[in-house]
Amino acid sequence: MFFCVSLCFFLKLIFFLLLYQCFKHLPFTFNFMNIRIPTYRHTFSGDVIATLSEFSRIHRNDDLADFKKHWDTFVHDNDTLISTEKTRLIQNGFKGNITDTLFKSARFYYRKLHLNSHINNKSHSNKKMYMCLSPEFLCLIDKHIELAISSNLHYTDKYNIISKTTPAKSYTDFCVKHTNDIHTEVNSFISLIKYHNMSISSEDICLKFKKTYKNRFYVIQRKLC
Repeated sequence: MFFCVSLCFFLKLIFFLLLYQCFKHLPFTFNFMNIRIPTYRHTFSGDVIATLSEFSRIHRNDDLADFKKHWDTFVHDNDTLISTEKTRLIQNGFKGNITDTLFKSARFYYRKLHLNSHINNKSHSNKKMYMCLSPEFLCLIDKHIELAISSNLHYTDKYNIISKTTPAKSYTDFCVKHTNDIHTEVNSFISLIKYHNMSISSEDICLKFKKTYKNRFYVIQRKLC
């Protein structure tokens, strides 16, 4: 009797060990586990963006010397906001001169954004219609991104998982594996452009597809983190 019980226990033990070996490497996500994906594109907080944008709007017509002079005053007046942003970005893995990055964003992005907006408000004749990709193609992109992330998971400890894929590597893989789908979507996209009596260069089309993929990668990344 004792022999039969021991044998039964031994067989159950072997069964659970085999089961563990089969499933331990699968990228399952449990509620108590955290999937961490390294941040490759750092974005400013909403308060910083609003403050930078307003500063750039006010000084959009300043030359570089005047812009820098007003920038020094801006940094001094917003010391608390900028310090908080520095702490947050450093904790997220940002490496570099944060103040310099803020300045470049204000001078070369937000200022030009307001300049272009000012010009467009004067003349709407050249305003471009936003053209989006098909829902089917966007679904294909999302599925590829999810697969790329899940197939590159690695345990850092008992409760944390990191995905070693990057947006650039994932996009390159997508282009290789879905050449025919991309070709079909490009033709449809061009047809839609022509239907609206618009024109677009091949470089802009490539950029459109690349930006769409990477933006959706970041959206899915934030959902997982």
